[in-house]
Amino acid sequence: MIKPTMQRILATALQLLLTPRRLAIFAALYAGLLATVYGFVVVREATIAQVLLTLVLVVAAPIEFFILQALILETARDPRFGWRRTFQTSLKLIAASLPLLIIGAGLFLALNQWQSHYPAPVAPPWLIEANPVQQNIHRPTFLFSTLRWLLFGVALPLFLIHLWIGISANDHRVGAGSKFAATWRIIRQTATRAFTPSSMLTYTIGLLLFAMVPYAILFARIPINGARTDFAVFIARLLLLFAVTLFGWLLTVTTLARETFDLGLQINDERDALRSLDLQVESL
Repeated sequence: MIKPTMQRILATALQLLLTPRRLAIFAALYAGLLATVYGFVVVREATIAQVLLTLVLVVAAPIEFFILQALILETARDPRFGWRRTFQTSLKLIAASLPLLIIGAGLFLALNQWQSHYPAPVAPPWLIEANPVQQNIHRPTFLFSTLRWLLFGVALPLFLIHLWIGISANDHRVGAGSKFAATWRIIRQTATRAFTPSSMLTYTIGLLLFAMVPYAILFARIPINGARTDFAVFIARLLLLFAVTLFGWLLTVTTLARETFDLGLQINDERDALRSLDLQVESL
């Protein structure tokens, strides 16, 4: 399981590096998304024009995000992607993600409310001064932090990625039966694909690239002498942070998508073979 997964990740990384034009498109979209978020943060809401600009940025940021995700999935499925299909897929991703995001926000608020019943004790100043190093770990705080990390850092993002992949592959069709049964079937299929060992391993490796490594780059302490050197190192950190985050996310989503698409093609080939065999049997 580990060796095939690593081979698939390395093959995907090599294919991404050998397509600089596609990487440039991804980088431009990602830079536009960051610029939109930055504009939303720095624009003040003092005049009517600034309020309208803030509202435009609020709407533009998620649209740019989902267009980027749709483009990643479309290029993973077919390198000869089209912008029209990408926009259509992005609208489907938005519609499918909203319920899950609302559920995630509700779970986050519920966890905060639940944790408020287990406040961490405040140590007196004299105890901190007497023993500044050895402090007892507050178990409820540790458990809630771990639960948040597993839920919002692993489970929900991984489920959401595989939901996007299923939408891009047109696997999520309602078909016959009730809407509840169809929705439950989609949830079950998505969860089955999302939490396989191969998918978990791929996401864990990707998480190191687009989350852990950028965190280390951003907060690593480097002894610097001089204002110019400090500014140059700061710019280099931002560029490296931009590249590592983008490439790590691209690698994760593309690898997961190609694994699902290849499995779907294999299943379709097996179905076609069985149908041809049945036709041969009937002819006999």
